[in-house]
Amino acid sequence: MAVFDVLRSGDEQACERLAREFTNAVKGRRFGAIIADQRTGLPPNIDTYYSAYVLPWPDDVLWPVTGARTRPQYLYLPKRPARDS
Repeated sequence: MAVFDVLRSGDEQACERLAREFTNAVKGRRFGAIIADQRTGLPPNIDTYYSAYVLPWPDDVLWPVTGARTRPQYLYLPKRPARDS
């Protein structure tokens, strides 16, 4: 939610800085895993650095009791960097 607070703030510089930091972290494979409820908002080149897996939940699990009806849908795991020739 803190990320959404920054994005909703209207502060363009803060939004650009946040996006740049997240993109650089993805390029550097700094996350051991990324779990997302949607693909929207992820860096467009995330598939270059991470492998995506759809989480195979049965229809009746991991839904919140209240609030937005969302749950983890995607798991991204870092790919090994290509070796230099």
